[in-house]
Amino acid sequence: MVHGAEYPNITGRILSRASSGVVEALPSAIPDPIRSRLALDWREEFFSELHVLCRWGLPPEDIDVTHRRSLFRILKSTGVPPDGAESTVAAGKRAVRLWHNMASWSDVLPAPTALKNELGVELFVLTNGATRLQLDLVRSSGLEGTFRYAVFSELSGVYKPGPEAYEKSLGLVRVRPDEAVMAAVHAYELKAARAGSSA
Repeated sequence: MVHGAEYPNITGRILSRASSGVVEALPSAIPDPIRSRLALDWREEFFSELHVLCRWGLPPEDIDVTHRRSLFRILKSTGVPPDGAESTVAAGKRAVRLWHNMASWSDVLPAPTALKNELGVELFVLTNGATRLQLDLVRSSGLEGTFRYAVFSELSGVYKPGPEAYEKSLGLVRVRPDEAVMAAVHAYELKAARAGSSA
């Protein structure tokens, strides 16, 4: 059986470790408790924006652009200096760059490694992330060599949870829906994958 591995699930586990770094990168004028909440709000806003882009059928954009736009929207709602303020722009750039360099928790690597080495399962990545971002994440989190292939929305031209994203990724790796297992954090992704794979 071929398993399709959903990279953002691993990314999500990595992100939980990086949240403190993101908090530190946000403008220091914002009190610590509010910065912690902003880091979570930023992630939610980012996913909401991806869903809008998917619903409108827009082509994928550089994920750093999406991250930056959603961050400044969140910052504006807190009353921090406007987008053009030098300190805010610099802090925003630092925070966006942090998503490219994250260490994973110690329990992230053993599971995919066991699936690959002990069970002979092929692991594939399907992600809305930009190619450069995902390459950096795989390197910084110690996951290099874990996955057989990755399908990035930036290259496939479609976002999850659009059903066509799952259809296209299965076609690219020549795997039938009945041969694949998908792991996902979000229930809506599993529902969309079932719709997209006609399984």
